[in-house]
Amino acid sequence: MGTLTRPKHTRDADLEAGVQAITRLWPSRFEQRLRRHIVTGISLSETAYAHISSVENRVAIAIYTAFATALDDPEIFESVAAQDFCRSMVKDTIRSESGFLGLFAKAVADVQGFYSPFSASSIVASTLQFVQGEMISNCPDNNNFVRSDTKEFLDYVRNLNGDGDAYAAFVWSKADFSGHASFVKTFP
Repeated sequence: MGTLTRPKHTRDADLEAGVQAITRLWPSRFEQRLRRHIVTGISLSETAYAHISSVENRVAIAIYTAFATALDDPEIFESVAAQDFCRSMVKDTIRSESGFLGLFAKAVADVQGFYSPFSASSIVASTLQFVQGEMISNCPDNNNFVRSDTKEFLDYVRNLNGDGDAYAAFVWSKADFSGHASFVKTFP
């Protein structure tokens, strides 16, 4: 067996400053409650998306990730009424919300600006599916929720709440890659 090489991780001060500039505008209770998720977002952006030339783009990914990973916490999911996120997005009532879901919707909207129409659509669709998957995983009354432990059902839920298409789309910023024809086949 070969030697395992650990990837190098370099802290990105510009990324951290950009994230701090955004989170400073949030109510203090959000920043405190999401702190560990913000760290996750920064770490992911630094390691997986370091190739993206735009610091603002990497900041948007970090903020998006902070909200997405926070929603994976059942306590946060239930406390922010995340089950209403998709309906509010479609009705376009979420923009006026100043709470967690409004800030998450803003993060989704902000990150789209860095991508082609195809990738932006993938990000939105994946986000909505992610929240749908989290509704299954975080159903407050699991006793009355139809559940299955079949491999197919578990794969279905994993596909929904993995948010895979959004994170695949994040790789291909429009500043660094022109047109979606060169990368669309990497999604499946």
